[in-house]
Amino acid sequence: MWREPPGGGCQAPTYIIAMILLVLLALTNVATAEDESMGPVFVKEPPNRVDFSNGTGAVVECQARGNPQPDIIWVRGDGTAVGDVPGLRQVLPNGNLVFPPFRAEDYRQEVHAQIYSCLARSPAGSVHSRDVNVRAVVHQYYQSEVNNEYVIRGNAAILKCSIPSFVAEFVQVVGWQDDQGNSFKPEEGNVVTQYYEAEVVSEYVIRGNAAILKCTIPSFVAEFVSVESWVGSDGSTFRPSNDYVVAQPYQPEIMTEYVIRGNSAILKCSIPSYIAEFVIVEAWIREDGEIYVPEDSAIGQDGKYLVLPSGELHIRDVGPEDGYKTYQCRTKHRLTGETRLSATKGRLVITEPVGSVRPKFPTIDDTRGFRTIKDGSVTLACSAQGFPVPVHKTCRKHPSEISVVTRFADFQSVPRWCDDVAVSCPRVSCSIAQNRHPVLDHNCPDRATFKGSAQLR
Repeated sequence: MWREPPGGGCQAPTYIIAMILLVLLALTNVATAEDESMGPVFVKEPPNRVDFSNGTGAVVECQARGNPQPDIIWVRGDGTAVGDVPGLRQVLPNGNLVFPPFRAEDYRQEVHAQIYSCLARSPAGSVHSRDVNVRAVVHQYYQSEVNNEYVIRGNAAILKCSIPSFVAEFVQVVGWQDDQGNSFKPEEGNVVTQYYEAEVVSEYVIRGNAAILKCTIPSFVAEFVSVESWVGSDGSTFRPSNDYVVAQPYQPEIMTEYVIRGNSAILKCSIPSYIAEFVIVEAWIREDGEIYVPEDSAIGQDGKYLVLPSGELHIRDVGPEDGYKTYQCRTKHRLTGETRLSATKGRLVITEPVGSVRPKFPTIDDTRGFRTIKDGSVTLACSAQGFPVPVHKTCRKHPSEISVVTRFADFQSVPRWCDDVAVSCPRVSCSIAQNRHPVLDHNCPDRATFKGSAQLR
């Protein structure tokens, strides 16, 4: 019955409010229980293979958790549930599958050679384990044998422990024992000491060529023997190392270069390919004793000569007087330190232009590849000739021709080439760089230094 409180209005009885609160609490508990439910998850999943002897038996464990706690059921490969087989198979309440020891005559294939799987099931879901291949092996008597081995004295022999095939899969050799009580186990890495003798066969070689001597080791010990060193008849010792370089005679040569008057010429020091990797051009020497080296070329000079990083000698603005000079290159072996002076002397043959000559390269070597490390430099020399003397410019026809980390290549010219004026062209970043100084309006020199990690094709 509703009562009207003093002052008017209405008030619900206390028991109704209590009932409403109880209903709300029950609904909350149901929602919470639904939120906390969790499907089965394996805590301990059985292995894929279980092998055991009839004298030992085996226990296959399977444990799972979830909310609510799942039931553990063992099933066969076809999905049918398995139960207890007295004395042979038992499913425990904790989910373990037990195979007790059994007599040989009690062996049953459908029990002891079967594929099982563990099924964890609850109202929140179910999950299957991997297949468990169970195999019981009945203990059988066997006898291993060692057969006689016939061998020629001085050779190696191998004795084999023969094990019957019906147990060979489960039996391994753990050691050998001789009649004197000596034991040999595989894990000890025993090696039988055998006498051997290494031989060096005479090698026939033409004077001036390289020769290779080989230390011949018998095959039966070659796997365990390595060459430690070589000893010469004079007592000198040579040990294996990566630092040895066979000294080979070589002779650098310089070819005659033909050039049109007023153009630039490039003399190249030719080094044989078989040793070029270890030899660098250290300097160029003119017949009057003037020396040009890569480090300080054109410093203190008139800027006419420059030794490029690749070793070539660049001679600018050649005239008739240059045809009477000869040049030699001096090379140095990076590893041995040996220096050599070229046997031939290079010279320039100056030709007078007859009419106009279209710019061209003196050889077919008009395109070469250059590779440099990051922050390194490589000099690009333009050796084209013509008359009138061509004005050079550095241009990039296609983006793929110059591949650099940044979008454009940076070019910087070499100073002191324009009428004794120290002219330095600024670095540019554009597709075509005119080879003229923007302020002094001088022609910049026809060589440029390319900087960056790149390869020019």
